[in-house]
Amino acid sequence: MVCTAEQACTAAQVKEKATRHAYPGQDPDTVVQDGGRYLVRDEITGAPGGYVITNISSDGFTIVNTTTPLHVFHDGQVVRVVFQRNGAWFVSTHGFGNNVIPGMNTVNQLFGPIQFRLLDNRLRDALR
Repeated sequence: MVCTAEQACTAAQVKEKATRHAYPGQDPDTVVQDGGRYLVRDEITGAPGGYVITNISSDGFTIVNTTTPLHVFHDGQVVRVVFQRNGAWFVSTHGFGNNVIPGMNTVNQLFGPIQFRLLDNRLRDALR
């Protein structure tokens, strides 16, 4: 079920959809599991970026993707927090880390936010 203007999203609906939109390139038919290892893909081209380990907080509102050594932007994390304010749902995404491949920090700063903006848009559309 999706949320409509007439019927607001429940916390359970938002958490469930967030697990289907946890990392770039995720197939929304697949739910991430706490501690799972997943292949990240470019949201536009589908090109592989490497693997992340995904952790989900006990309340289900925070998803953390930690890059593995087999990820182009290793060593880093992206923290996605879903929260409600004034009846509306939001997702806050913050990434940080130490790119070990020289020059990748610049690429990550330029293209990382785009990837997660596209992912956020897919999550929003899934909730509509």
